[in-house]
Amino acid sequence: MKWGFDCRYLCPEPYPEVNAEFVRSHGIRLFQFAIEGSKHRTGCLVGSFRKLQKWPLSSVFEEYNRFAASKARPSDLAFISNFDVSYKLRALYIIYRFYGYGSRVKRLVYQDSSS
Repeated sequence: MKWGFDCRYLCPEPYPEVNAEFVRSHGIRLFQFAIEGSKHRTGCLVGSFRKLQKWPLSSVFEEYNRFAASKARPSDLAFISNFDVSYKLRALYIIYRFYGYGSRVKRLVYQDSSS
């Protein structure tokens, strides 16, 4: 069964072979972002993704602080706060359309089983 999903792996260590085989066998694309040397960069990247997902900034900060704990930095929170989502969304839309996705793509439709 091919799922057509993407998987993001944010660690510098090699992706576990058992997991890699599962990903390959199900048609899942693996993207590894090797963010070495600092968990702060990972926190900034995840915080930026959360803003793209339209999370409230307070929730983004809460998640960042929960994982960064005593290593939280004001400069990271400033970066996340100032991350310009509108520019990134336009760029992602262009890439999305370039690869043929859009209004003509089949979408899942909710159908109420009671009707």
